[in-house]
Amino acid sequence: MPVNHTRDDSAPDSAPDAVVDPALARAAADLRAAVDDMRVGARRRVPARHRRRVRWAVATGLATVTLLGAAGVIYLRSQAGELRQIHVDGLATIDTTAATAEPPIVSTVGEPVLTVPVTSGPVPPTTAPPVLTQPVNVLVVGVDTRADGSVPGTRSDTIAVVRLDPANGRVSVLSIPRDLWVERADNGRHGRINALLGADGDPSTLVATIAATFGIDIHHYVAIDFAGFQDLIDLAGGIDVPFESAVRDVHTGFAADAGCRHLDGTEALAYVRARYLEQFDPRTGTWKRDPVSDLGRIARQQDLVRRLYTTVLAADYGLGDQLEILTDVVDDITVDDGLDLGALRKMFNTARSIGSANFATYSLSGVVTPSTISGNAVLVAGEGLDDVVEQFLHGTNDAPSSPVPTGAIVPAAAETCP
Repeated sequence: MPVNHTRDDSAPDSAPDAVVDPALARAAADLRAAVDDMRVGARRRVPARHRRRVRWAVATGLATVTLLGAAGVIYLRSQAGELRQIHVDGLATIDTTAATAEPPIVSTVGEPVLTVPVTSGPVPPTTAPPVLTQPVNVLVVGVDTRADGSVPGTRSDTIAVVRLDPANGRVSVLSIPRDLWVERADNGRHGRINALLGADGDPSTLVATIAATFGIDIHHYVAIDFAGFQDLIDLAGGIDVPFESAVRDVHTGFAADAGCRHLDGTEALAYVRARYLEQFDPRTGTWKRDPVSDLGRIARQQDLVRRLYTTVLAADYGLGDQLEILTDVVDDITVDDGLDLGALRKMFNTARSIGSANFATYSLSGVVTPSTISGNAVLVAGEGLDDVVEQFLHGTNDAPSSPVPTGAIVPAAAETCP
């Protein structure tokens, strides 16, 4: 499986060789150093208020918005060579024949994102941020690749398809349980879907199997490892989650008392990975385990993603913030070779423009049945699967998300921390 760590200098996004103004080069170097400082601060989990001061100092310390934008161009180009890309078989081609102009998506939160173009030459700060023009389905996989060697190869710990639909102003997420029993697209054998990621991280069989099982064209692939998830939570300043009563999972080490809990990256990772979450019942003085296991975990993941989505979209991003996010994303993800930094920025801007009010989540909790096959505890999809997929692909913004599984331990959907 070829891996590309370099960019093609002949591509349209590449800048022609030119003499760079010394002041511009110094600004780019200052910006690179500032972003690196912010990344270190995020990994040390510096409080969000302190990081905001750093960002303000960086933004006001540079001479002009024009110079800052041009420096950002240089910096993004230098980072493009670090994006880890792999070839993925079976990806669908996005139909762009009907796209004549970018849709008039209006951001509902904060100010428009400042454009950092990847083409040559500075762009005025008033230029609208680039967005997608056609619906795009992205397979997002959370992978367990532990550096200590305790887990050999690569395992898919979380699987979801994210649909960005700019024409209908909608973002939807379909979460797929890791224990779903499927027919492999490559050899016709059956097995758990989380076993389809190749030992070398090749997702081609997983992409083809999801397309065949659900009838969903997959246009792009993004994999993020545990460290990347932790960094992204820390970059957002952590996330607040309200718990009705105390919860714990002795397998992941997560524990929280009743009330509002501010989770950093490490705690959030332990929370979303918890398959054996228990909740304390003050009436009986006993701990009760979530009866739906992985389906309950998916419900908690979707709840946290919704809270994180709202938090991220509510932020007012300047250039330094965008560079910080993109730089950490480059370090912690693997993408198909059809994605570059420009495409990733379009996805980010599209999601932000659509807003969290038009964000829907779907699961298979109402259409799968627990079963034991060849000694394996699995989930088998049955009647109703096509209806869930149809809502995911073509539902309207007033259509409800999938209901939470009965008995699942999740925060109240409408409850927020003060």
